[in-house]
Amino acid sequence: MSTATTKQTLNERRIRGSKLAIMITCGIHRKPFEEGLALADSKDMVIASNKRIGQALVGSEEWEAVREALPCWSGTMTAYVEPAKKLGKTVEYVDPGTKRRWVFPVPDEHQDKKDAILIAEHPDYFLETDGKNLIVRAAHVDLIEKFPAADGWFPVDPKHDTPIDVEVENGGHSARRFLQRIRERVGPVSRSYIFAKGDCFYPQYYDGRRYIVFGGYPYLGIIVEAP
Repeated sequence: MSTATTKQTLNERRIRGSKLAIMITCGIHRKPFEEGLALADSKDMVIASNKRIGQALVGSEEWEAVREALPCWSGTMTAYVEPAKKLGKTVEYVDPGTKRRWVFPVPDEHQDKKDAILIAEHPDYFLETDGKNLIVRAAHVDLIEKFPAADGWFPVDPKHDTPIDVEVENGGHSARRFLQRIRERVGPVSRSYIFAKGDCFYPQYYDGRRYIVFGGYPYLGIIVEAP
């Protein structure tokens, strides 16, 4: 049986549901993403996507049930390069916290694109370890164009809730999200929420439910889909 067939069989056994549940809390139990991913895969769980977590954070009180996991990683894996730079055969990034090198192979059809972001959703990818390298092996990769070059408020694409630098009609502030990005990166999207003073590792209060973060802290909680 091929690796692709094996992965497909495993994905068919995944536990999915319309609710959310905590797999790893934030605080003292928070983990680097690769450890959380391995735990989710061992339990046949699906890490909630950026879009699914966003639905809980904005416009509902669903996030209260998973508050102890926030801020958290999502299952939305991404890769992008510096603004105006074309995508090559791979995107590479060294995580400053874990010192691991992340490598995202770029599909042929997406090479030479610029101001774009590559996206794969869990469980349609796994991490292959090669020394200190973590190689993202994705069965399906989407490319979202017009990825913003700097932080700010933006509308999002309908499939992954990724910020895009476009003008939209009837798009008020409530439909926008605040993008926090570093210059170049491979890694999962993370989400935050309303932090009270002393929560997790944030010293002051702020409302981060609309923030979509590419970069930041290396150790966070993880939320999964649940029946």
